[in-house]
Amino acid sequence: VAGEPGKAPGAADAGALAVAAAAAVARFVPGQGWVREFLLTSAGAVTSPTLRGVAWPEPSRAYAVGDLGAMWLWRADTGLWERDGATPIGFEANLMGVAFQPGSDARGYAVGRAGTLLRYDKTWTQEALPAGFETRDLTSIAFAGQQALVAAGGDVLENEGGAWHADAELHALLASVPGSSPQLLSVAGLPD
Repeated sequence: VAGEPGKAPGAADAGALAVAAAAAVARFVPGQGWVREFLLTSAGAVTSPTLRGVAWPEPSRAYAVGDLGAMWLWRADTGLWERDGATPIGFEANLMGVAFQPGSDARGYAVGRAGTLLRYDKTWTQEALPAGFETRDLTSIAFAGQQALVAAGGDVLENEGGAWHADAELHALLASVPGSSPQLLSVAGLPD
């Protein structure tokens, strides 16, 4: 679920977007409730990929990502979801999440299985990962202010605008848990 940008979470006038399997896209419209939306091909046919993540970085644009390279863009001027034209040609990875830096529609990332980490800067481009993470499943992405955080198995990758690196302190803490090797599935952060 992604909240409407520029609105306080839970405010009476705040909208939201939610995605799920079978291209289930729902928009929360204040005063109406949840309304179903559809993904359309260039021919106007409804399509139904499995979606796993959604981000709404600015009032006029939202993004949804999922399996088999599913990357969708919603535009306020048309009110429609369409395939994201910035998707890399031939891209077929399974994406698990998408996020944008709070207050910025120009810095975003999409993450997925087998070391997929795409950076957005008007197009989606594969980012270099630290050694040992090239094939690891990246299951979640979030921002804590300007710091991007990615759940990567038993590690969290961090990026503050430079290169990605593993959080060594968190890795040591998780490794100190006797008799287990915790796997992180989700991360979250506060805007500030």
